[in-house]
Amino acid sequence: MNRTNLDWLTSYLDANECRYEIDSFSHDFSDQEMVEMTEQLGVTFIKTQVIQVGGRHTILAVRSKNLIDPEKVRNSFQTKEVEFLEKKDILESFPLCPGGVVPPFGSLLDMDVVLDQSVALSKAVKFRVSPENDFLRMDFQDFKRLFKPRMNNLHMSSFRAGVTSVVPVSETKTWEAKESCFIGISLDNANFEGPRLDAVLKWAGKHFRTTGILIADSIHRITLQILDPSLSEEEARVRALLDGKAFAEKNEAFFSGKKYACRFELVACSDLEKSPSFLPFRDDLRRLYSEHDRFRLSVHGFAEGFIDKKFSADALPDPERRQKSIQMSVDYFLEELALCACLMKEGSWPVLVYPGSLTVFTDMIEDGFDSQLEVVTLLRSLISLSLNLKGD
Repeated sequence: MNRTNLDWLTSYLDANECRYEIDSFSHDFSDQEMVEMTEQLGVTFIKTQVIQVGGRHTILAVRSKNLIDPEKVRNSFQTKEVEFLEKKDILESFPLCPGGVVPPFGSLLDMDVVLDQSVALSKAVKFRVSPENDFLRMDFQDFKRLFKPRMNNLHMSSFRAGVTSVVPVSETKTWEAKESCFIGISLDNANFEGPRLDAVLKWAGKHFRTTGILIADSIHRITLQILDPSLSEEEARVRALLDGKAFAEKNEAFFSGKKYACRFELVACSDLEKSPSFLPFRDDLRRLYSEHDRFRLSVHGFAEGFIDKKFSADALPDPERRQKSIQMSVDYFLEELALCACLMKEGSWPVLVYPGSLTVFTDMIEDGFDSQLEVVTLLRSLISLSLNLKGD
């Protein structure tokens, strides 16, 4: 909605005796900062998503800090045939809304509005009305009177992230002085989806200026082969790289927007494999695994726990397949250690952040296993932060 249309909109609100204010934020503010400043004043910041159901467009509106749950939307409309419009589709379908900014004024755009129930008790709402960072605030009762939204439960449960452990313990009070961290993304882990990923990124944005997103695409091939032994190495690799690309595309709005108060850098393990250090690091860790009892027990124990958690006893009744899966999991973790060492060698990433436990890393950091290998030295210099996610 450009300035001319903004004038038209305010004229409409004036004619209907609505109380409102137009605020403008500098583009220096992240979306997260704007939300926090607004909601401190008791105003609910909302965002919109346009969908198409049965050939008709509808505007969904939820609190900006929440994510829309596609399954709840489908249940609300009692159909699986719900299309979520992307920005390019909005630009084509709604010329009055340049920049893909669609305010929740359904009746003015010949659309219905479905409002999340979390907004129901708001005294006032604020939302973006132009790509120039113009926002309109109005009384919620006026909003309901003019645009008659249908109320429904649309948002995903939200999560909060907090630190549960710091390794080494000596860095407990110093890690916050670091400017950057990296998050290892496991492609088969629910902690890197939807509101859980949102919570991890939000936490990172509060503590670091730059956050690396290490997408474990190439090593995901090993997980795929554990799940489906009929896959060849090449088939599993092709599928793994596609899964990594799909993850980056699906979450592009998280990583490229201004919602979080930090900058993200995406790095794929398949790119780090090209580092001249990768194969030497991996081979050194394999030798360390075969020669050092304590390191072997650490990695094997973590791999065994991963397989037992991943599969029930019924899913892996064959002892031979279970042992093979554990060894493949060992290979995964040794490659993962080598790739993280490559990342550290190529840039300044002193802190590893992970929602859950990574004893393979913490044992290496705390012990070092009496090794002066470069790969071990690099990994020992890491600070590892384990995060816990709690649902609201």
